[in-house]
Amino acid sequence: MPALRSRKKSRLKIPKLDYFWVAAGAILGVLLLEALYLGYNYYQSTKEYRSFSEKNNQKKLLSLSPAPLPAKLQQQLQQTKENKITEYRVPILMFHYVENVADKGDKTRISLNVNPYTFEQEIKTLVAAGYTFLTNSQLTDSMDGKMPLPEKPILLTFDDGYQDFYTDVFPILKKYKVKATAYVISGFLNFNNEMTTSELKEVAASGLVEIGAHTVHHVWLKKISLTKASFEIFQSRVTLQQITGQPVVSFAYPYGAFDDQAIQVVKDAGFSSAVSTMPGDDQSAINRYFLFRLRPGGRTGQVLLNWLNQTKF
Repeated sequence: MPALRSRKKSRLKIPKLDYFWVAAGAILGVLLLEALYLGYNYYQSTKEYRSFSEKNNQKKLLSLSPAPLPAKLQQQLQQTKENKITEYRVPILMFHYVENVADKGDKTRISLNVNPYTFEQEIKTLVAAGYTFLTNSQLTDSMDGKMPLPEKPILLTFDDGYQDFYTDVFPILKKYKVKATAYVISGFLNFNNEMTTSELKEVAASGLVEIGAHTVHHVWLKKISLTKASFEIFQSRVTLQQITGQPVVSFAYPYGAFDDQAIQVVKDAGFSSAVSTMPGDDQSAINRYFLFRLRPGGRTGQVLLNWLNQTKF
C-alpha cells in the first residue's frame, strides 16, 4: 500500500498593497474634487458677475433709494434720543466709481461717478479744513472707548472694489496720506474692471486702506434664505482675510438692502460693524450695524464744508 503523501494546504495569495500608489490615488482624488469645487465657484462667480454687469441690474442700482427701516430698528433709533445713548457725529462718505468715464452713454456709471480731479479737490478741502480720516475699525474702536475720537472725524468708503480704486483713488490717498475703507466683492476679484488679488494685497498692506466685505457675489440680502445669506456674508470675510492676511471687521450691504436676519448673520460672522446707504451722520451703538453714509457727489471747497455742517440730510 503506497504511503500517504501529506498535502500542504494551499493558501490564497494576496498581492501586497503598494501604499505609495494608494496614497497617490487618494491625493489625486482630493485634488480632483478641489478642482471641481473651484471650477464650480468660478462658474458661479462668472454668472453672477455677468448679471451684476447687465444694464437692467445697473438701472436697479441707480434707481434704488434707501428703504425704510424695519419698525423694530426704528424703535431702537428712537430710544437713542429718549435714553440719551451717546451719539457720534461722524460723516461717512460713500463712493463707487472714481474715474473719467469713457462711455458717455453709460448714464448709470456717470451718476455713480466722481472724476479723479474732483475727488482730489474734495480731499484737499477736507485736509485743509482739519478733518481726521479714520477707517471703519477706528470708528468702532472710538465708540467702544478704545481710542479717543478726534475733533473732526470723517470716513471715506468705496464700494465694490473697482479697478479705479487702485488706479485713481489709491495714488491720491497716498499723496495726501489719508485713510479709507474699501468694501470688496470677494467673488469678483480679477474680473474685468475689478481689482486683482495682487492689487488688493498691495492696498491692504499700505497702512492707509482697510478692507471690508461686500458679499461674495453682490447679492440682495433682504428677504433671502438664511443659507444663502450666511454663505455670502461668512465666505466673503474668510476669502478676504486669506488674501490680505489681515482681519476684516466691517461689512457693507449691497444695494443698501438688509433686514433683521442680515444684521444677525453679519454679527455671527464676526463683523464689528456694517454700513448702509441711508443718509445721515449720527452714529451710535444702536445703528452700529447699519451706520449712515453720505454721497458727496461733486461738492468741493466751501460748498462741501457747508453741506457737511448740515444737521439733517
